[in-house]
Amino acid sequence: MIHTQQDVSSSTLAPVSTCLNCGYPIQKDINISLLGGPKRIPILCPCKDAELKALEAQDEQRRIQQHLDRFKAYSLIDNRFEHSTFELWEHNPNNQKLFELAKKYADNWDEMFSNNAGLVLHGDAGTGKTFAAFAIANELGKKNISVMAVSISALLSAIKDSYSRNGDIGEQEVFRAITDASLLILDDMGTEHKTSWAYDKLYSIIDNRWRAKKPLIITTNLSIDGLRSNLTVVDGRKGEADHSERIWSRIDAMCIPYRVNGPSWRIKQGNAVSEIIRKLETIPVDQ
Repeated sequence: MIHTQQDVSSSTLAPVSTCLNCGYPIQKDINISLLGGPKRIPILCPCKDAELKALEAQDEQRRIQQHLDRFKAYSLIDNRFEHSTFELWEHNPNNQKLFELAKKYADNWDEMFSNNAGLVLHGDAGTGKTFAAFAIANELGKKNISVMAVSISALLSAIKDSYSRNGDIGEQEVFRAITDASLLILDDMGTEHKTSWAYDKLYSIIDNRWRAKKPLIITTNLSIDGLRSNLTVVDGRKGEADHSERIWSRIDAMCIPYRVNGPSWRIKQGNAVSEIIRKLETIPVDQ
């Protein structure tokens, strides 16, 4: 709570009041000739301004989370993954680097968010990719940061279901939720049914995140080359392919690939996002 001195009448020559917390003025005199001359009005000091902005940010996060809660039926953040936390991580020599990467990503979220720095966690099934992604989600949830975590198949089902509710309006609501979330986690990419409709929607999902400049984390059992090839398929039945690689080019611009079932990173040289992620290697981890 910010305490202030008593307001003074504009008709006096007394000094303007100042904030007892930061010492900056909380009043100023302005000259309004039509109203009979000088008038003393209240103004925000820096600490009160910061307090109000923080409250506005919290309100916005609550609004976004309430919006995302409408799509919990499609989200994977439920009882199955509520125990996917860093505190419950089962450490072993094979997953320690993954733990450090995920923990540092969550701990340095502000930098990750401001640089739109995301990840592609790829490797064999059962190596902890999803656990790591949801540990990040649960950690950010403690800070009231909005996270939407879904499988690709479930997300495409949500869009289809929206047609029976409100048509295009329903679809717009789903995409608004995708765009609103501070972090979007797409689990198990590469398993979705390959049709031209699914391709177009997947491109819109990825493109929305890219245009909003908001991070994306992807998990996949495919290799990076396998995922890239998979994402060029427009319609598997018709054998149509998108050689311009619209989807992959967006992912490539936002996300750094990390091979979970191996000790080495595979990071593109010269990529601005890769430099942000690379810095995480030098940051200590609080376990």
